Amino acid sequence: MLPARSRQQLTANARDLDQNYAVAAWMIRRHLDYVASFNFRATTPDPATNQRLEALVNEHSRPDNCDLARRHGLARFLRLAEARRTIDGDCLLVKYTSGHLQAIESDRIRDPQNVAALKAEYTQGVRHTAAGMATGYAVHNRTPSGQYEYQRTVQAQNTLFLAYYQRFDQIRGISPLAVAVNPLRDTYENFDYALARAKVSQLFGLVFYRDGGDSFDDIGDTESDGAGGYDVSFGDGPVKLDLDPGDRAEFLESKTPAKEFVDFNQTMISLAMKALDLPYSFYSENFTNFFGSRGALLHYQKSAENKRADLIELLNKITTWWLTNDLAAGKIAAPPSGGELAWEWIPTGLPWWRPGEEIAAEVAAIQSGLRTRTEILKSRPIPVDFREHVNQLADEEAYLREKNVSVDFGPGADTAAPPADQNATDAPPENSSIIDVEEQTATEDIDEIKEPIASEESLEISLNGAQVGAVIDVLEKAAAGVIAPQVAVEILVSVGVIREKAEEMVERQILNADPQEE
Repeated sequence: MLPARSRQQLTANARDLDQNYAVAAWMIRRHLDYVASFNFRATTPDPATNQRLEALVNEHSRPDNCDLARRHGLARFLRLAEARRTIDGDCLLVKYTSGHLQAIESDRIRDPQNVAALKAEYTQGVRHTAAGMATGYAVHNRTPSGQYEYQRTVQAQNTLFLAYYQRFDQIRGISPLAVAVNPLRDTYENFDYALARAKVSQLFGLVFYRDGGDSFDDIGDTESDGAGGYDVSFGDGPVKLDLDPGDRAEFLESKTPAKEFVDFNQTMISLAMKALDLPYSFYSENFTNFFGSRGALLHYQKSAENKRADLIELLNKITTWWLTNDLAAGKIAAPPSGGELAWEWIPTGLPWWRPGEEIAAEVAAIQSGLRTRTEILKSRPIPVDFREHVNQLADEEAYLREKNVSVDFGPGADTAAPPADQNATDAPPENSSIIDVEEQTATEDIDEIKEPIASEESLEISLNGAQVGAVIDVLEKAAAGVIAPQVAVEILVSVGVIREKAEEMVERQILNADPQEE
C-alpha cells in the first residue's frame, strides 16, 4: 500500500509534468487517443429497437444529460476520466437519480479527520470491509487555502470507481506513470540545462594560436612592441586581422547539444514511454521504416486491449444504468421478438495506412473465409453494421436506377444500370456488372499470353492502372517464388481477375519463368 504522503507527492509530480512538460503531456494524449475512444452500437434482432436504443444513448451522452456540471459529453467525460486514472491512479464517478454523472478526482478522496470516531475502517478515503470490498468513499472539498474539508461519504453502490490495479490487496489505484516520473523529470531538467548552455554558447570568443618560438614571458608581456598579443574588438563591425607569420585565430565553438546528450535523452524518453507501452516510433516518426512502425503499432494495440476492457466495462455499467431507468420510465420496451436489450461498445478503429494493399488483403481474407464482413466493418474508424451497410448500398443502387445513372463501382461490385427490357434475350443477368462482361470478352486476349508479363500493355484486361500494376507485381513475385501460387491467385481474384483466369495466369507465369530443359 502506497502511504498517503507518498501518494500525494506522486500525484503532484505527475500533474506537474502533465501541465509543464510537452513530452509527458503528449504521451498522455496519445494514450487517450488509442484507449479512450468508443462507438455505441445496438445489437438486438429488431432494427426498430436498435434505432431507439442508439437514439436514447445518444441523448444521454449529451453534455446537458451526462455531466452534472453540464460541461462534458460522454466521449469527453470518458477521456477525462481515463486521463485522471492515468495521472492520479484512480477516479470516482458518482451517479445521480437524474441520470447525471459527477467526477471526483483522486486527491478529493481521503480519510476524514475524525476517522477514529466513525467506527469504520478507512484506507486513504475508502471505507471497506475486512475483505477489502469498498462500501463508501469519503469525499472532500478543496478550500481556498489549499486544504481539504470533509463533505460526505458516498455509498459505493451509487458510484463507479475507475483505477489501475497491480496487486490483489490494492484498494486505491496507482498511476502507471509512477515508473516514468523520474526519467521524465530528469529529461525535463536536462532540457533546461541544455538551453542555458546553448544561450551561453552564443556569446562567442576569439582564440589566437601563436608559433611556439615565443617564450611564455613574451606572450604574456603586454608592454612589449605588440608581439605579446592582439587587441581585437568587434564593436564597430567586421574587422581584418593582421597576424604575425605562423599565428592563426579561431572562434570558440561549443557543439550544443552534443550527440551524447541527444542519445541519452532519446533513451530516457523511450524508457518513460514504456510506462504507457508507447513505441518510440510514435514520438519520432522517422525513427524506423514503415514495417517497423507497423509492427510497433500492432504490439501497442495488443497492450491497449486490457486498458480498453476496463473502459468498456465502465461504459456497459453506465449504459445499463441509463437504460434501466428508461425501461422503468417507459421510454423503451423489450424487442417485439423477445429477448433482452443488447449492445456493444466498439473501440474506434484506425484508418488504412496503405489503402490499396489493405483493402485487397481484406477482400482476400473474406473470400478465403478467414474474416467476415462484419468483423472488418467494425474495425473501421467509424464502425458500421453489416446489415445497415447492405441496406445503404441497396438504397444507393435503387436511387441510381431510378435516375437512370450507371456508375462503375470497381471489380466484383454490382453496377447500377438503366432498367432493361425483361423480354430481351440478349440482356445480361440483373446482378451482372460491367466489369464481368468486359472480363468475359477479354478471355481470348488473356489466353494468348505466352511470355512472362513485363509491362502494363501486355495485360489486356478491364482493370485500371493501379490494378494492372498490382497484377504484374504479384505475377513477378509468384514466378520468383516470393509468394506461394495459391496466395498469388487469391490476390489476383481480390483485384478483379476471374479465379479460373487467375489460376491459369499464375501457372503460365511460373512455367515461363522456369528454364526449359533441352
